[in-house]
Amino acid sequence: MLYGEISKDWGNCQNLTALYLSGNGITGRIPSELGKLKILRELDLRSNYLVGEIPNELFNLSSLIRLDVRNNKLTGGLSSQVGMLINLPHLDLSTNNFTGPIPKQLGDCSSLLSLNLSRNSFNERIPFQVGSLDSLQIMLDLSRNELTGEILSALSKLKKLEILNLSHNKLSGSIPSSFDQMLSLTTVDVSYNELSGPIPNIKAFQDAPFDALKHNEGLCGNISRGLQPCNS
Repeated sequence: MLYGEISKDWGNCQNLTALYLSGNGITGRIPSELGKLKILRELDLRSNYLVGEIPNELFNLSSLIRLDVRNNKLTGGLSSQVGMLINLPHLDLSTNNFTGPIPKQLGDCSSLLSLNLSRNSFNERIPFQVGSLDSLQIMLDLSRNELTGEILSALSKLKKLEILNLSHNKLSGSIPSSFDQMLSLTTVDVSYNELSGPIPNIKAFQDAPFDALKHNEGLCGNISRGLQPCNS
């Protein structure tokens, strides 16, 4: 039940390797002084009332293996400097008020296993550089944003990915046939978009519940899942 702001004096704790402040009533901004913690490996600030942007200084923390700021009131765009976190496996920015495009430099975060940007207001297209994150295995969750355009075939390069959630956006066009190669997928959700055409012929899509496919313009395929049959 801690409250108040995070003191900039935390930046003086040069031997700090992990800072967990989740689930409190902390307000104010994330102090840029945290960027001085050169050996910090885990930063968990989730479920507080933090505001403002993520300071660019945090993206200089090359030792980070976990950055979790979900469920706050953070705003602004995601800086292109996020691409400097090349050793980061887990990034969770979900349930905030981030806006603007997803920076293409995110594709430089080559160690990511899990990426969650859901429940924000990210817009424009999904950058094709996200398809370069071939280490992604646990999750890619871009749901509940304002993303537009087509689902790029570049995403089918994520051969290890198990969970893909693109639901509740404004994505249009068809799902690329190259998704047939994403054999590691176990769970998908593309509901509440403007998608059309056949669903991929892999188990994750063919066995997906109707709730994971519904509210699209014209997805077709597995009639046992409530979809219309595709024209021959």
